[in-house]
Amino acid sequence: MFESLTKGPSGSTECPQCGNTVPDDDKPCPFCQYIKSIGLPEELAAEASVERGGINYDFAILNGFIDNKFMLVKAVEQGFIPEMLDLLPAQKLAKAIASLHDSEPKNESWDKLLVRTKLKANGLMTVALDQFYEKVVEVPVPTLEQLMSYVGLVKSRFSLRRLKEIGEEVFRFTNWDKSPSREEIDQFIAASIDKLHTIQKLSVSKRINVVRMEMEDILHDFEYREAHGDKDIIGFSIKPFNILNETLSGLRKGFLYGLAGAPRRGKTNLVLDIATYCARENRIPVLFFTFEQTKKNLTYRLLSKESYINPGTLQRKRILNDPVKKAKLADGLKKMAQYQDSLFIVESTKDETIERIRGHAYNVMSEFDTSNIVIFIDYIQKMPLARNYDNEKFKVEEISTSLKQLAIELNCPIIAISSLSKEGCVIDATPGAERPTMLHCKGSGDIEYDLDVAMILGKDWGDTNELYEQLKHKAEAMKRDSQRLPKIDIINLYIDKNRDAPEGSMNIIQFFFFIEENKYTELGYKLPQDTYRFKKIENLINILLERGFIQFYDHEDRGRGTQFDDAASRTAVTPVADTQKQKIRLKY
Repeated sequence: MFESLTKGPSGSTECPQCGNTVPDDDKPCPFCQYIKSIGLPEELAAEASVERGGINYDFAILNGFIDNKFMLVKAVEQGFIPEMLDLLPAQKLAKAIASLHDSEPKNESWDKLLVRTKLKANGLMTVALDQFYEKVVEVPVPTLEQLMSYVGLVKSRFSLRRLKEIGEEVFRFTNWDKSPSREEIDQFIAASIDKLHTIQKLSVSKRINVVRMEMEDILHDFEYREAHGDKDIIGFSIKPFNILNETLSGLRKGFLYGLAGAPRRGKTNLVLDIATYCARENRIPVLFFTFEQTKKNLTYRLLSKESYINPGTLQRKRILNDPVKKAKLADGLKKMAQYQDSLFIVESTKDETIERIRGHAYNVMSEFDTSNIVIFIDYIQKMPLARNYDNEKFKVEEISTSLKQLAIELNCPIIAISSLSKEGCVIDATPGAERPTMLHCKGSGDIEYDLDVAMILGKDWGDTNELYEQLKHKAEAMKRDSQRLPKIDIINLYIDKNRDAPEGSMNIIQFFFFIEENKYTELGYKLPQDTYRFKKIENLINILLERGFIQFYDHEDRGRGTQFDDAASRTAVTPVADTQKQKIRLKY
């Protein structure tokens, strides 16, 4: 807007009102026109310097601070200082708002009326500044993503402004009528270097602190534990996956988690379970970015796993006229109500780059007024980049590196799913001692270097076969159909890398995966030498039958719906609480 205000070109004159250089074409000064259009007081308009055309950014940033103090906190974390704003009254207002923030309790919210009242009460608001405040709150409030972009722009403009001032000083010094002495030259160079260093420090992406400040937090944490007891976990809880929760010590801030597996092993289902538990247990926003399924399809999956009704049945059959299914649906909706306002499923496209994901995260953090957030990516090979790569290896490696950098920047856990290469899928589908590893990830096995926690899903063929043999014998003993059995896999979760793992934790956790119901149930650690596998699985079947997890068909029921749905039409199954279902302790 103000490109014509720069000095230097011939055929231009100085505006008698504001002093800006304008084209010599008899048109009104655009800067004065703008000041008039927004109704700034003359004494404030006079403070706008010749080079300043960023008044829109000033207003937007300030109104963001006024609307939500969380925006002020995030801007300061990125190195913002009031002097970076163009207008002197904007700088004064930013300092006043920052002073007010420092004197207020951290958890106390504010709005434009409350901020204005408190600024006046604290003697921080002059008459002229109050008039400026009126104009600031009239502009639209930016999103957090927009505000962070504006902060980056004003930082760049501030640096350029300071560099130009140094350049002018160098010009004046080198064109000095008097020839400077050697000592004066050295002093001028030293002073210029100090100013350049100051510009460099203010231009970094965020403020850095000495170790002492981190040590203060650590010592405070020591004192808190002495007063309140040990912490069970460090990160965000994912109960009722109790064993996994203890092994990972929750989902930890700044960590990048990778989960790889072959098709039909339930990668998305397991991660959806973790996402819902995280949102429910911690009451924080959770973003689930899906690059291969629709939002509605995943919502059906969520409802299926909570209600124990097959997703196909939910989408095709009449539910509300069936008393049993209606009761199961009501139970599922009740469970979903515990997290549905904190879980965001983002139907992602080729435009959903790392930058867009960062923007979504900032906006949701601002909406919830929190720095806590968890991000899930399904899945990493389908994520787009701003640039194109002919080599998938380089693309996957850049995505994993960028995700790790984003986890550190946002100080949040990021959980990314990875598909396996053809070789990895063949290994997974072949019963035997060998299993897939992160080296078999599609595109590049080097993503493990970026991960803090590397996990692989693999079918336990031995335990699954033993499970089906015993299910068959149990059905025959109960005079039920032994040819049509519930579809259940025993899945091993191999934790191949676990940074800062708790002492004594093991690296293989077993799950029941109810294939038709999209549900994972945690069984516990898989022991290195499981001598009593037969007895263990027998105990598992008895527990599952007792708690209503497994229902066998009568012979005449063959050809009907799923095992759970058919059982529901015969006998009402009493829902079991999640805390009971998810952790089955065995004694054998």
